[in-house]
Amino acid sequence: TYDTIMLRPEAGADKWRIGINIGGTSSVTFCPPWPEAGQPETEVPLGLDPGLGVFFMDLTVKAIDPSLEYDDDGKMARSGTVNQELLEIFLQNKYYQQSSL
Repeated sequence: TYDTIMLRPEAGADKWRIGINIGGTSSVTFCPPWPEAGQPETEVPLGLDPGLGVFFMDLTVKAIDPSLEYDDDGKMARSGTVNQELLEIFLQNKYYQQSSL
């Protein structure tokens, strides 16, 4: 897929890259670095479909403004601000600290 070809880190990189698609159904692709030239591939891309994508975002938009069905052009999302303290807590999760799966 596009993710596994275009988003994989270059050979020799020490971290994987993750591609997330949030559509009707969300999908996640875990992309390991490309193998060194002439070397066998020891880690292959992994993927999963964790479930509903925009459904919960649409429900949230409707809860905030019942006249809206969805966040047209992301206007509502762009009007917000990042809670830096909460973001720092989330980024301490052990999975964000790993260099591979």
